[in-house]
This record gives sequence, C-alpha cells and structure tokens, in this order.
Amino acid sequence: LFRSARTRRTPLRKMTVLTLAALAVLVAPVARGAEATPAQDRAGLRCVSSKPFPVPEGSKVIAVADFEGDGKLPSGWSQGNGAVVSAADAPQGKAYFRLKAKKSAAVRSPVITAQPGACYFLSFWINTSIDPWTTIAFTSDEREPSYTHIHTPLFYPNFPLDTGDRWLQEGFYFRMPPQCSALQVHIQPKEDCPDGQFVSLDDIRLRTVSDAEMLAAYQAERANLPPYHVTPRPGFGKH
Repeated sequence: LFRSARTRRTPLRKMTVLTLAALAVLVAPVARGAEATPAQDRAGLRCVSSKPFPVPEGSKVIAVADFEGDGKLPSGWSQGNGAVVSAADAPQGKAYFRLKAKKSAAVRSPVITAQPGACYFLSFWINTSIDPWTTIAFTSDEREPSYTHIHTPLFYPNFPLDTGDRWLQEGFYFRMPPQCSALQVHIQPKEDCPDGQFVSLDDIRLRTVSDAEMLAAYQAERANLPPYHVTPRPGFGKH
C-alpha cells in the first residue's frame, strides 16, 4: 500500500506525511454535474458508512474535534478559509465545520502524542462532492529519517467520493512508524472549485486499535482486491 521514498539529509524533528487521500487520489476528479454514483458503504483499511462506526470495547479516544464550542475550533486546532456552522442537521451535536472548496482552505489538528508502532483509527463525518486530501504527518527526531517523509497516497480509483448531499462517516486504519511518537491530522481540498462548493466535516476523532481489529481491517481490505496469482508463470525467477 505504501510507496518508498529516497532518504535525504534532513533536520531534527522531521515530519513525514502519509496521505490517506479520500478515495480517488491522483485520479481525474468527477466534474460537477457529471454522472456519478454516491459513495456506498465500504469496509477495509479505508471505511465508509452511513451509520456511526462501532467502537470496540477497550478502544481509547486520544483526540477529538466535535466543533461544539460556541463557534470556535477545539483548543489547538487551526483552520483557513473555513468556519464552524451551527445547524440542526449536523451528524453529531448541533454544529459542524465547513471548508470552502479551495486549495487555500484546510483544517489541522494539534500535534498528538502517540505510541510508536501502535495501530490507530482516524474517522470523521463528511458531506461533499469533491475529494479532499486527508493526511497524517508523523514526527521523528531522527537526523536521517528511515521512514517515508513525502505524500504517499493510497489509491481508490474505483471509489470516487461523492456523498450525494448527505453525511457519511469515513475512516482510515493505520500503524504508527516505530521511529515516531507524534502525529498531526490535516484535511484540505485538492483543487479550487467554483464558489458555493464546500467540504463539511464533523466529529474528527482518533482512537486506539487492537491487533485483532487491525487484522480484521486488513482482511476486509483484501476482499476488495482481485485474487492473488499463486501458480507459476513464464519468466518467474528470471531475474
């Protein structure tokens, strides 16, 4: 699932970015007004659901942004070209965060302490017709980073994001690099869209994941892919 990157000399506290790009990353987006099927429920390392994700017993929430703070962002969160909107149709509570569909818009978490090598689940409610970048930046004090420190997309070209003017919950399973002990979440539109288009978000949260839950997510992701070719083929072993 991951691309490798060439390691180069970098300063201390290097940030690496794992781009868990929502759905069709680096694929031509569906034009507004074109035929598009609203996203359906999906299980795997990347999840989409019309209902709240279940929270297994023993899972611990380590960060949350519910935007219920009287029009203000939660402490430590920052944003550009967006605003907290009070609305009765918010999927959780009575408010959500709305970004303009512009490349200059974004919402960013504070730096969050996490356990090296541990598994986590990032989730949020989203209402949009475009694909935003969803990235996680890992922090390390290595002078020569031994992990990928560039945007590394996960590809979902057959699952374009269009929530169909409704709220869906989206989530991503990932594992912390063993060299890293902190992370930061960043969500930003990939392109400038016509005025009047938005990316609406609510209840952004990060929680811990057990090994059993992570294994189940990998198995569900595997079910979305074609079967392995296990029989020998001409040319195998040639190089």
